[in-house]
Amino acid sequence: MKNFLDKLYGNTRPAMAFPLFTAVVAYLLFAFFGVDKDTKMLLIAAPIVSVILFFMLFFMIYIQIKNTSCPEWFLNLCELLFTIFSFLMFVRGIFPFFFSGFEDFLTVCFGCVAFSAIAWAHSKRKQ
Repeated sequence: MKNFLDKLYGNTRPAMAFPLFTAVVAYLLFAFFGVDKDTKMLLIAAPIVSVILFFMLFFMIYIQIKNTSCPEWFLNLCELLFTIFSFLMFVRGIFPFFFSGFEDFLTVCFGCVAFSAIAWAHSKRKQ
């Protein structure tokens, strides 16, 4: 499991930048083309919730990295499960996002932000 995670998050900058770029593109597509009834509220709330999610997930993993009593297998398992969950959230959201006319962008953003937070926490693990 550790080897798979190292290969997946081995190059930290692209592992963080590409998902964040994807989240920003989804946000901008919704801002320009979305016609939801709560568009203004979503445009304000989405970045705030995304930042909270990012740092919450990062610190949740980072605290376990610094915890000396945390076994390595448990940390690998948690990172893998969070990675799978964030990927499934992204995949579950990307198709409705495009087929609904750029309306359902929150799951795409949250999946991308979660993946980036895991990548940043994994980079701290190597030190």
